[in-house]
Amino acid sequence: MSDKYKTTVSIDIEIDENLVGGVVIKEGDKVIDLSIKARVNELGSQLSVAH
Repeated sequence: MSDKYKTTVSIDIEIDENLVGGVVIKEGDKVIDLSIKARVNELGSQLSVAH
């Protein structure tokens, strides 16, 4: 990643047991949420809109 972004890259790893599984990637103000918790929440929102 350092080569791609031409800067020093540091990775901080945190364990969040509330995620159930998956990963959340944060870079500055950007967030990529690939957690199972986010998918379940998204599905719940879609189901509540369908009613």
